[in-house]
Amino acid sequence: MLIYPSSSGATWVMMGSGLYFVGMFIVTVTGNVPLNNQLEATDAKGPGGAEMWALYLRKWTLWNHIRTIACTAALAMLILALSVRT
Repeated sequence: MLIYPSSSGATWVMMGSGLYFVGMFIVTVTGNVPLNNQLEATDAKGPGGAEMWALYLRKWTLWNHIRTIACTAALAMLILALSVRT
């Protein structure tokens, strides 16, 4: 499909692949990993430990939901691409 971008389903493959890349890789690198690093750098028993954990849970869960929705939508687009080809 990359070689023949005009073939049936190619648009869905490109959209699904792009959404997967952004929704999984970019969200993980820019959202989840920095939060993991902040949590790791925080002393759980020190001052601010409980606040950091609460912040981590709220933000990490939000980014994880975004990642899950994007990957599910990307899968649907890739399945649609296969169904258009047959």
